[in-house]
Amino acid sequence: MSIFCPKCGTQLPDGAVACSNCGAQLGAAPVQPQPQPAAPVYQAPVAPAAPRQANGTRALCMLSYLGIFSLYALVLNKEDPDIRFHVNQALCLEVFVLIASLCNIVPILGQIAFFVALVMYIVFTIMGILNAKNGVQKELPIVGKYRIF
Repeated sequence: MSIFCPKCGTQLPDGAVACSNCGAQLGAAPVQPQPQPAAPVYQAPVAPAAPRQANGTRALCMLSYLGIFSLYALVLNKEDPDIRFHVNQALCLEVFVLIASLCNIVPILGQIAFFVALVMYIVFTIMGILNAKNGVQKELPIVGKYRIF
């Protein structure tokens, strides 16, 4: 077992009484040097997730949020995952407004609830169109977690 100088850290032979480098007297218990922490390893910065590539379907994805055009987009290219996602979001949004329209039957509170749901429908539709324009498959609030197909 080799020993080290407590003052300068020089490795000394066993049984040494003084440091041959700095002359420091060694005590009864030689000091082992503290291990130095490893140098940090460089990691390249991670780029944010890029939006999916537009393969000519962004316009169809955007159209899918405008009522009956969702079926038109689905018929044209039903195998594209972007179109399937945005058509599903649009259909869930249509079911949401259909259910909300049933609230309109109740005189005052139902009409207020329908008005709030109608404003939400407009906001969610704009959000869906912007997501489709940017090529992002981001679920809409409230209705986005459901799958129709």
